[in-house]
Amino acid sequence: MEINYKLRAIDDYIHFYNYERLQGKLKGLSPMKIRTKAVSQLLNCLLDVVQFTSVG
Repeated sequence: MEINYKLRAIDDYIHFYNYERLQGKLKGLSPMKIRTKAVSQLLNCLLDVVQFTSVG
């Protein structure tokens, strides 16, 4: 039981660190929000390239 409690506490902290912790150097966003924003921008760029090459 003690090990499960410790594992759960570690898991909770990792979740907090990645999803809820706000960073000043990340403009007040959490690391996961920054990653999500970056992936979204990358996908938009890739879609633009695909659309451009299919038109030309």
